[in-house]
Amino acid sequence: MSQSSLILSPRSGQERELLYELIEKQRYGVEYQPLICTRSGEISAYEALARFFTSDGQLLSPITVFDLLHDEIPLLSKVELDLKKLQIDYAPSAYDLFLNVDPHAIEDISDLHYDLLLQQLVNQPNIVVELIENSDIHDARAAMKLHKRLKVNGTKTALDDIGADHALLSLEILSLVDYMKFDRSWPDKLCVQRYSLLFKSLLGYASLTGKKTVLEGIETKEMLAIACDSGIDRVQGFLYRPLFHSVNP
Repeated sequence: MSQSSLILSPRSGQERELLYELIEKQRYGVEYQPLICTRSGEISAYEALARFFTSDGQLLSPITVFDLLHDEIPLLSKVELDLKKLQIDYAPSAYDLFLNVDPHAIEDISDLHYDLLLQQLVNQPNIVVELIENSDIHDARAAMKLHKRLKVNGTKTALDDIGADHALLSLEILSLVDYMKFDRSWPDKLCVQRYSLLFKSLLGYASLTGKKTVLEGIETKEMLAIACDSGIDRVQGFLYRPLFHSVNP
């Protein structure tokens, strides 16, 4: 059975049943993808990505799982808490760890998982929390709330998916984060002058304000050369697949 056939129409009864079953059994995994320094060529950090499985070990789409969880925020908070513990516990040692956190999971301070999840994030000095690039104003506000809660405790943050076709750009969040992560689509856009100028301007802003930059989706040596020539600090993508590390407890 293919991955796509495991997920039927949005929010169908079968999807709900599958969701509750995988949460009850905690059919979670994590894939660690390295971030490579463009100057030294060495691993400087890892990003932890959530993975979900059926009872027979087939992968489920994380996007679909999280989309379903958005209908039940307390359940989203529980899943994020379980995932963050897993991702932190099995992370490669001696490296910074980038974690994707859905800001809606820490939006309700009355939720019983709120304090536990926040503590998971702020008690680790090497963690960088990626704020999901917003697609509407509600997402932007939730991301800003999360950023403020993290910065009070000194936790570093990154703005994810800058320049993705589906995303808006919050200038306020952009001005406050420690890392700027550029979407994989940028290398293809740079042949268009307006995009090339915008990319250079954003990189210039990062340099002037002391922010580190990351270009995602590096798949070829040609794409890596573009990143290096542009002055990007770190890269990640399938070019480094042999260095990926998966854990499926």
